[in-house]
Amino acid sequence: MVTCIGSLEHTPDPTVGLRELVRVSRKFIVIVFPLWYVDKDGPISRHYLQEPTPNIERWLRPDEWDDLVIGATDDWAVLQKRELIHSETDIMYVLEKPNG
Repeated sequence: MVTCIGSLEHTPDPTVGLRELVRVSRKFIVIVFPLWYVDKDGPISRHYLQEPTPNIERWLRPDEWDDLVIGATDDWAVLQKRELIHSETDIMYVLEKPNG
């Protein structure tokens, strides 16, 4: 199992980072991303209630994370996708490798 909790959004290209997770994982990948919303002043983290640092964090909506995860993981199955219950500030994906 490979886990990536709150890190891909800090990489220069999250798609490349996720493809590397796919390459090295034998069976499962667990990924957690922060959720952002946009208010009148710009993107704000629901977790920290502060602006993300430009060029360091990705400001993606849940549907954009879906596109990134599905596009980068090819035929992997999404076993679970949900907002984490502890604070509803992060979204988690559990992926399973086909025929793994």
